[in-house]
Amino acid sequence: MFKAFGARLRPLFSVIAASVFVFAFVTGCDEGEDDEDEGVLPVAQEVPVEGLQEPVEVYLDAYGVPHIYAMNDHDALFSQGYLAARDRFFEMDMARRLGSGRLGELLGQVPALGTVVAELIAWEVDLYFRSLLIGLDGRPVADSIYDQIKDDDWVMGLLNSYCDGVNAYLADLIARRNGVTEPPVYNGIVDVRPEHLEPWTPRDIISILMVNSWSASNSVSAELSLAEALEALGPEKFLDFYRAQPVTNVTALGAGGEKKAAAVDKEAQLAALKKTAERLAPAMDAIRAAREATDAARTTLASQGFHSNNWAVDAAHSATGNALIANDPHLSMLNPPFFWLSHVDSVTLGSGSLSFAGLSVPGAPGAHLGGHNGRVAWGETNAYYDVYDAYIETYRNGAVEFEGDEVPVYHAQQEFNLDLDGRAGSVKYPVQIVPHHGAIVPGSCKKGHCVSLRWTGSEPGRELYAFMDLLYVENVGEALDALEQYRRGAYNWALADTSGNIGYIAGCEVPIRENWQTQPPYLPLPGTGGAEWIGSVPDEAIACQMNPARGYVATANNDIYGTLLDNDVTNDEYYFYFNTDLGLRAGRIDEMLSGTDLHFDANALTLDDMKRMQTDTTSDAARRLVPFLQAAAENLPKRVDADMRDALDLFESWNFTTPSGTPDFWRPEVPPRDVQSASAATLVFHTWWAELIRATFGDEFKKAKWKLPSESAPPQYETKALLTLLENPEEMILGEAWWDDVGTPFRVETRDETLLNALHAALARLEEDMGPDWDDWRWGEAHTAEYGVSFEGITVPSFISPVLGPGAADGGNFTVNVANWTDADDFRDSHSPAARFVAEAQDDGFMAYAILPGGQSERYDSPHYDDQFPLYLSGEYIPIPFHYDDVLAVADDHLRLVPLEE
Repeated sequence: MFKAFGARLRPLFSVIAASVFVFAFVTGCDEGEDDEDEGVLPVAQEVPVEGLQEPVEVYLDAYGVPHIYAMNDHDALFSQGYLAARDRFFEMDMARRLGSGRLGELLGQVPALGTVVAELIAWEVDLYFRSLLIGLDGRPVADSIYDQIKDDDWVMGLLNSYCDGVNAYLADLIARRNGVTEPPVYNGIVDVRPEHLEPWTPRDIISILMVNSWSASNSVSAELSLAEALEALGPEKFLDFYRAQPVTNVTALGAGGEKKAAAVDKEAQLAALKKTAERLAPAMDAIRAAREATDAARTTLASQGFHSNNWAVDAAHSATGNALIANDPHLSMLNPPFFWLSHVDSVTLGSGSLSFAGLSVPGAPGAHLGGHNGRVAWGETNAYYDVYDAYIETYRNGAVEFEGDEVPVYHAQQEFNLDLDGRAGSVKYPVQIVPHHGAIVPGSCKKGHCVSLRWTGSEPGRELYAFMDLLYVENVGEALDALEQYRRGAYNWALADTSGNIGYIAGCEVPIRENWQTQPPYLPLPGTGGAEWIGSVPDEAIACQMNPARGYVATANNDIYGTLLDNDVTNDEYYFYFNTDLGLRAGRIDEMLSGTDLHFDANALTLDDMKRMQTDTTSDAARRLVPFLQAAAENLPKRVDADMRDALDLFESWNFTTPSGTPDFWRPEVPPRDVQSASAATLVFHTWWAELIRATFGDEFKKAKWKLPSESAPPQYETKALLTLLENPEEMILGEAWWDDVGTPFRVETRDETLLNALHAALARLEEDMGPDWDDWRWGEAHTAEYGVSFEGITVPSFISPVLGPGAADGGNFTVNVANWTDADDFRDSHSPAARFVAEAQDDGFMAYAILPGGQSERYDSPHYDDQFPLYLSGEYIPIPFHYDDVLAVADDHLRLVPLEE
């Protein structure tokens, strides 16, 4: 497809890395000369560091973002590792322990309750992750990946350089050198001493990146939950409510067309679901146990990302003739943030080959989620490929039934220490492995059935090469080649380069299952045979574009290929996924990029436009839903009381933006009256939306003794079903019957009655919650953002890890500036951008801006603990300059790392 390049770059790197560079810095070699050079901030601190080869200049901006200038590649990545550990070692340590199933031994250091906590975490979290991240051969996949790369001097050189830097931080911590102290959580709250902290290794990097891949592709909990829903609701209601079809026809490829729902064979779909329900019925206890185990293991540090946006605009459609790119991954609201900003350079002042900037995962080298190398910029979102399967195993006497035979399950015994120094002892649990599928979910064996998991990530891939190659690519074509190696995980990558090119790839190994048309892969599959993986979707069928005619690429976790547009995943050439995002963000992004929204000139887009798009709060859900309420009021005017009329008047003047509309610490001034009005309308709309979902679907779910998904997740399924019921009711099997309240058997409610009854209930709820004075009703009073650390749904107390916020949050469910609530009784923001990144290509690099929901440091006493939080909430950005002179212009502090002399 595109010319391969990795092979010719690695020998070059090996030559460079093997050389010893002894060039003088252009700014001078000692502090005195440095002070005299115009525009160079004097060195505030010289830091002697063990393992460094040459001096490294580090300029920190006002937000603590380091700009690292090294003489060689080893020292460049070494310094990135050292500084990341200085800012985020607690987060790094937690992440590597999660990925290696060793979180319990750390939490065992909590005074008094440590051993109890450690044993609980060992069973509910660590055992699950060891089961998840183990290969069919019983070895941790991280070990297999390490064996694959250990003899590759190029990639091991990069990883070890970073590890050397992290370990230099640990050496400073043990020696009490350079002012280094423990992360505050380790300072008595969790009783960890420096000697407890093990050296950082390439396996730790692999473990962290594997958790990221799992997070991007985990669909197990959803599949198991769907099986429970099918049992509770029955096939007809299930097919109506749990729709694959998005609510827009916008696809990531910009193609796919409109499939006609009339062509769908609903009878065949129902027949397949009925057979599936019958097959699953005997195993429901095992399915419930597996889902509960999966939910328990989904800690904040490893929760699946629900939403993200990225796009790139080619040179012909930008105002400056330069390509543009934007990326904002949406994850759980973690403090400290998931990502860390840095700029690493061994070229400008040295003779190395590295020069990149952007968002990295603390604990791993590079800039993974959004960044650039001066020639190419990239950003990623979740692609939602279905690369997981839950298999229902028939289990007896230590064996499972498969294709008429009994296949023994083998045990990989696991030992879990209950603290860091072994004093509290250990517990042992086996990981049970089905040889042809994978590990059995711990605790899932019930009444002769177990649930095993198969995941593409159970076999080693070349993801590390993709990440590392990305740092060296020269153009979009080479970047596409590099990212073809990314097979484990499920990401959409948007790309742009300094020649004005853009690109898109959603590379992934997507399995082909036997009989997938009649045995839906989005539900648990039979482990006895007939649903095995028989290959992968061919590479030529996987999404890849360069310079598409429309002038942009864009994704928002939406349908890539158009296979969902007819609500049937069984009638295409390949099965990619069942449930992607419902498509409202994708539709709004497409509207802005294509120029359909007249506030944006599609032929002259700017970097400021990219920022405005990322922080756009227009609610397409409201634009679609409110007109039906207005029509109901016209049809049934006698049912509209005075308060309901006031609410309808509020909607009449609403522009469908969703501002918080209230003063707060980050925006203390009182907003203009039109913003306050939009805020009140937003609050009423979201409350009505929640009540309408309850009124329409809640009665059926209550009768079935099953919970609406929106009780713990954004109302994706509810909104897809609701809009279909309003706009195309003929596509629903039950049709208008959904509007009737099954709890009132002596009357039949109509659509318009249900819409108006929901508004009446919403206003009554708001008067109770917010008071009778509508002037006090503001979205920002109910919709706030808090960032903290939680495990198993329990927020860690603030004295252990302070919570940022609450802060009034703009945006709402499914706005581009996403701020979803996951509880219809509580509108607190639960998923939002974990970072924002935008960049414009120039002839010699990129002009980039970014922001984190917090700060660079996890240290509570640092000025960079939360200094970006107010800017984040207000939709502002900080510059990430790339050119040396621009870096000097924003430098607020200057460190010099120097080799430690023994």
